[in-house]
Amino acid sequence: MLYLTIAVVALLVMATLVVLYRPWRCKSKKAMYSELRMQALTFSGRASGLSHGVQSSQAWGVMMELGSSVGVATLISLSDGSASLYYSNGGGVIGGIAHESIRNAAKQFVSVAGQYQSKMSTTTTFPLPAAGRVVFYVRTDSGVLTAEAGENELGERRHVLSPLFYAGHGVITAFRTTGLIG
Repeated sequence: MLYLTIAVVALLVMATLVVLYRPWRCKSKKAMYSELRMQALTFSGRASGLSHGVQSSQAWGVMMELGSSVGVATLISLSDGSASLYYSNGGGVIGGIAHESIRNAAKQFVSVAGQYQSKMSTTTTFPLPAAGRVVFYVRTDSGVLTAEAGENELGERRHVLSPLFYAGHGVITAFRTTGLIG
């Protein structure tokens, strides 16, 4: 009888844990991606210290989003050398700043983004790119700037923003060479 009571109590405890901590209560991959993406597009550069000592119109962050038939890859680089890569269908890498090659590539990407701000327009909306499209978002304290182009056009160096596209791919290459992404 004692063993039966222990078994019933154990089953009740396990059932309670399953109900309280069931996986479907966790955020979906898509919700996590959307949350991280919006945080990157809206957090304050001044409050985080990224824009300390720079003009309000100077770039301190850049995001490059690559649309494909399976989802969107979002690359984020900041002036301190931080870099993250998120996938809309789940997964990614956060904080590449620990690796010198990523840190240097991220800083270079932000620097190149600053050179192309005049080719961009101010935005307060942040749609995801369609398949085959690339969207850039440049973060400054005076607002977010954006531009969009076709991936083929950028890759074949037929667009004014091709150097920015290649600087972003420099960060992705650094992630690959460190083994953080395949």
